[in-house]
Amino acid sequence: MDRVIKLHKLIGDEGRSRVNVQKLNLDKYPMSETLILDFENVRFISRSFTDEILTLLVGRAYSIVNANDVISNMFKAVVEGRGKSRSHAVDNSKIKKIESMVELSKYLNMCL
Repeated sequence: MDRVIKLHKLIGDEGRSRVNVQKLNLDKYPMSETLILDFENVRFISRSFTDEILTLLVGRAYSIVNANDVISNMFKAVVEGRGKSRSHAVDNSKIKKIESMVELSKYLNMCL
């Protein structure tokens, strides 16, 4: 069975954070249903919003309809980004222990 979710009714013109994805209640639908995410009249979604949607859709059937180029490109970017391994530079910075606001102020003034 297909379940159409009209995102504009739930998030308005834009989805800008992971918290907004909670408004979609994607986890309340049975896994046996195919979710159809209808982006009609939604103009923009952020990378974090897109990533959270994809996280909640893992293992289930879904499709995206009525997505403008901005939304389609964001899904493409997030999917491609998930496929790449992340590398983190080694940071050998020393940690300075500061025990008072006066000490912090002196330290910050010294850095100027």
